[in-house]
Amino acid sequence: EERSGVLSSVLRSDGSGSDLLTLPAGGSALPASLETVRDGLHYIHMNGREVFRFATRVMTQATLEAVARANLSMDDIQLIIPHQANQRIIEMAARSLNFPMERCVMNLDRYGNTSSASIPVALTEALQEGRVRDGDLVVCVSFGAGLVWGALAMRWGR
Repeated sequence: EERSGVLSSVLRSDGSGSDLLTLPAGGSALPASLETVRDGLHYIHMNGREVFRFATRVMTQATLEAVARANLSMDDIQLIIPHQANQRIIEMAARSLNFPMERCVMNLDRYGNTSSASIPVALTEALQEGRVRDGDLVVCVSFGAGLVWGALAMRWGR
């Protein structure tokens, strides 16, 4: 019987890009105040061009690394469930992987970027739609502020 669950994972960080995607206030270093709210410091601040370049590069690299660590090839993967940050990022990463977009889960059109919930929400929808079945090989891949990124390859099973 084939093993199900996580087959491999990749987690990386690079603090040299920490200024590219930040939430300046709200933590202990800069608690909420009239000034921080007035100045919009509780909203994400982002260098969009650099984050786009970073995200497309690391989502591709992390996916390939997770797949290789699981002794698989991209041809073995039935579905990629990416972080739902930006449609262009997902499309560019899929193109770099030579992976068909119809095998990438997308729900940005319905919810936008749901942050850390985006992969669990997308996986739940894919299960409900019958896009993931027992034995399927799936990659989940994400990136975020800090800068951090990661991917995991799994064989779905109940």
